[in-house]
Amino acid sequence: MSGGTVSTLARKGSKLYVGGDFTQPRLALARLSATTGVADASFAITPGHPRTPRVKVHALAVSRDRLVVDGTFTTLNGLSRPQLGLIDVGGVSAKVADWRTDAYAADCMAVFPSYVRGLDFAPDGSYFAVVTTGGPGGRRKLCDTAARFETYARGERVRPTWVNHTGGDSLYSVSVTGSAVYVGGHQRWMDNPSGRDSAGPGAVPREGIAAIHPVTGKALSWNPGRERGIGVKAFLAHAGGLLVGSDTTRLGREYHARIGMFPLP
Repeated sequence: MSGGTVSTLARKGSKLYVGGDFTQPRLALARLSATTGVADASFAITPGHPRTPRVKVHALAVSRDRLVVDGTFTTLNGLSRPQLGLIDVGGVSAKVADWRTDAYAADCMAVFPSYVRGLDFAPDGSYFAVVTTGGPGGRRKLCDTAARFETYARGERVRPTWVNHTGGDSLYSVSVTGSAVYVGGHQRWMDNPSGRDSAGPGAVPREGIAAIHPVTGKALSWNPGRERGIGVKAFLAHAGGLLVGSDTTRLGREYHARIGMFPLP
């Protein structure tokens, strides 16, 4: 890749999906051979019309036949997809899926012109979760939130199944397992739609890391805590546990410098 940086990777079999703000061999989004690194010329999905000076893909994830991407773009191949889109990768040629949400079309704080950050599919690919920064936005905006979307919904106005608000603190990373949607950032609370850098009615304290029930969208009781810092920038759920990468040294009330792991239930 050249002309910019790579910010996210996702592999499905022999195919490696790459996102960032690079300009070659394609703009911000490409598919490579996982073995040779050669760009796949048949993958021709182009993000466009960014909310920032450069087009950038912040995060991507792949299931059996869908690729979900988020970033500064507002179009994919000329089709309106404000900051978030799904691509059908199950056929011979990839194409933008008949799935659009305007949930991230609204503005958050001016210093966050593009605010969608981490995302991840459920293990069966039936839904995915998205987390954002953006500052306090109130109940009607998805600034500083985690949200669930159904992968195989169709149409121009797909709405989130649920939204969980932090009340003004950024979330950067998310990892979905069968029992929980794990989110990380520098949040102080979850279940906090009325908060504006404060704990509103019903808010629960969840310092820097939290787990959300995948069906109800409410915070689970799991609350190990971490030193907040800037926030959790990387998660990896695997058979051995949940790996957490961040910029601080206290995780689960113990010393774990920059990286640690929790057992999964």
